[in-house]
Amino acid sequence: MMGSGSAFEVFGDIARTKYRRSKRTPFDHAKRYYKNDGIKNVFPKVSPQVLTQIRKRIQDEHQQSKRKTIAVLSIVGSVLLSLMYYVLFIHKFSTEVPSIFQFGW
Repeated sequence: MMGSGSAFEVFGDIARTKYRRSKRTPFDHAKRYYKNDGIKNVFPKVSPQVLTQIRKRIQDEHQQSKRKTIAVLSIVGSVLLSLMYYVLFIHKFSTEVPSIFQFGW
């Protein structure tokens, strides 16, 4: 059961949200989306050549980052696989050490 006036609070919140959303638009880049306090975003004009240079530099950085990530993951993966192979198939545990795959005592 709802408390006294809680439904009215919900309706009031919906009305405030509608009013707030009517004053903003995500497509107007001169206004901030959540609060219209008069701040305007001013961006400098850039030539198409500079934009292509920036785009190329960003793409090169992404490619280098991707290569580093793949190299690190492949090295770590190969080390882990080698370690697992050694522990599971090559190393002979002494009889004093219980088997790690044996359940119970």
